[in-house]
Amino acid sequence: MTQVLSFDIGASNGRLVRHHYDGKRLTSEIVHRFDNKPVKRNENYHWDFTYLMNQIFTATRKAQSTKGNAAVSVGFDTWGVDFGAIDQSGNLLFEPYSYRDDHTVPYMHETLEQIDKYDLFKLTGNEVSSINTLFQVKAIVEKESFDNAVHLLMMPTLLQYQLTGIPINEFTISSTTQMLQTGKQEWNTDLLDKVLNRALPLTDVQLPHQIIGPVSNRIQKKEGIDLLDVVLTPGHDTACALSALPMLIDKSFFMSIGTWTVIGTEIDHPIVTLEAFEKGFTNEGTSEGIYRFQNNSMGFWIMQELRREWKEAGHTLNYETENHLVRDSEFSKMYIDPNADVFFNPPSMIEAIEQFCLKTNQRKPESISETIRSVWESMALSYAYTIRQLENIVGYSAKAIYAAGGGIQNTYLCQFISNATGKQMITGPVESSSLGNGLSQLRAIGLISSLQEGREVISNSVNQTEFDPMDTEYWSYAMSRFEEIMEKK
Repeated sequence: MTQVLSFDIGASNGRLVRHHYDGKRLTSEIVHRFDNKPVKRNENYHWDFTYLMNQIFTATRKAQSTKGNAAVSVGFDTWGVDFGAIDQSGNLLFEPYSYRDDHTVPYMHETLEQIDKYDLFKLTGNEVSSINTLFQVKAIVEKESFDNAVHLLMMPTLLQYQLTGIPINEFTISSTTQMLQTGKQEWNTDLLDKVLNRALPLTDVQLPHQIIGPVSNRIQKKEGIDLLDVVLTPGHDTACALSALPMLIDKSFFMSIGTWTVIGTEIDHPIVTLEAFEKGFTNEGTSEGIYRFQNNSMGFWIMQELRREWKEAGHTLNYETENHLVRDSEFSKMYIDPNADVFFNPPSMIEAIEQFCLKTNQRKPESISETIRSVWESMALSYAYTIRQLENIVGYSAKAIYAAGGGIQNTYLCQFISNATGKQMITGPVESSSLGNGLSQLRAIGLISSLQEGREVISNSVNQTEFDPMDTEYWSYAMSRFEEIMEKK
């Protein structure tokens, strides 16, 4: 029985998962959970990196102190686009900025005065968004000194660096930056020179499934950690999730539902057509060096903010309570566009929803249950809207939708997605990102040989749930109303 440890860290929380592999099946246990939220320092939002590393060291010690521990390696996957800079002594030059900080917006506009927006999409394959690393760097060089930087590392490899002292960047996470050349695993230095008017200390981009090196002797002694090999896994959590999805039906689409929801399909080469650009699609790397053609949509961020506001008002909700409220509620008939700018990081999510409804000539929700039902139905309709666009671009209709991530535990939402799309939805596993992380480690140490073998292992290891379309008359009406709102907004 082989054990590996996976740090799966999202933009709201993180976990350390221990995986046990017996040669056929993978079983998992969560060793440690922790929150991970941006903190405001002066005028900007940052990630509390000291806190984050303390959680990583605490979790590792906890795993290694458990009876029966035999973990041989550890890997990291995180959210995309955020990064850190390291100096010659290995010190972090500044706390990593959070992509939720809107300080990048004017720098994106400034860049788009130099380069046509569609041309930038064609050059990088990425949807042009203010959160992307390219615009973060352009904003941050105005505030922080890069003069002493010797390595610019994306978040998962920045964490790995703290354990090994070995600088490296990985393909899937680097493909979220808007700084790679389209269709290549190389930095677009011509673009960077033009936009930034300076060179960056970028390390080479490498494919995953390889051992980087051991936890350094210094860290072992300082933090009380036993020897572990650190593996370069797919750095982006969505790439990890996709590699662990047992997609057995040909021509299926995938979804990863969490704080963000990713909807897409696997392709050999990036799609950079005008239609792909206009519909907001992006090309990001897979664990195998090919591409995910996908749309990044709003996930449970809206619900997370609503829960926070309701809790402050004295109404503490959990998943069970929310499910009961939705079960006992009627069809919504009030819809929002979850991807509208107003929902990105508003002072009040409740007020943002009310304002959107009034602006689009709808009545606003009058209760917590109406608000939840409206948000969940709107999420499902938004995903169905995106899937129709995806089908038009790739030229075929999806036979099924495979979904993973923490959001699939919301069975009402999964049923709503099946209803809205008119397609079978197959969900599982929940902890797909950590499982993909674990599979990559097993490939690095030679116990699994390929993506297909890894997916077969997951198919043998987890139960999947199937959802078939229901209430077609209502959802046809709802889709028509949603499309009207999308056209008018």
